[in-house]
Amino acid sequence: MPSVRVLIDYRPALRERSGVGEYAYQLARGLLAAFPPGASGPPLDLTLFSSSWKDRLVRDPGIDGARIVDRRVPVGLLNLAWHRLGWPPAETLAGARFDVAHSPHPLLLPSRAAAQMVTIHDLYFL
Repeated sequence: MPSVRVLIDYRPALRERSGVGEYAYQLARGLLAAFPPGASGPPLDLTLFSSSWKDRLVRDPGIDGARIVDRRVPVGLLNLAWHRLGWPPAETLAGARFDVAHSPHPLLLPSRAAAQMVTIHDLYFL
């Protein structure tokens, strides 16, 4: 059975994990626990995407089993390119194809072919 390829924009969890960062971490942990290797159902191929000029994604036992893609691209520059240009697509940055590209914050993660999913935690700013 082919695996379900999921990409999560893990950048909010790079520093001290506050609300959205903690959500991204717990989502990754929960998906890995719900779809362990060898379980019935489709296998999960989870990739955590990170991008920062100075902060690096630190491995944690809770996210073992996830593929890590950590690019040294300034967050502001990448956010601007994604928001204004819808470029570069996740597949280019991660070097792989995905079925789902998930953004745990309102900035849509551009993708060539993956279903795009955004989690909006609150609308207070409106």
